[in-house]
Amino acid sequence: MFTRFKNKNNVTWLKNKSIDECVKKLQSNNTSGFNGVYFHKSSKKWRAVGIGRERKTLGNFEKIEDAINARKAYESDFYAK
Repeated sequence: MFTRFKNKNNVTWLKNKSIDECVKKLQSNNTSGFNGVYFHKSSKKWRAVGIGRERKTLGNFEKIEDAINARKAYESDFYAK
């Protein structure tokens, strides 16, 4: 089964993904303004994490931009599968 997911810029077909799984609102306590990126207090760095059950750490970064870019690259690979 394929799910049609429409965002602001394009329409994509995703295999076995629900709309809720693909489009999540930011939580009210989100500090980065981007899903999957947060400030890790003990390391004092920005951390990017995987999607859904694959909550693996993608890395710790000094700059928020680097963490966001890592998450975007991961999303591209994740949804390309």
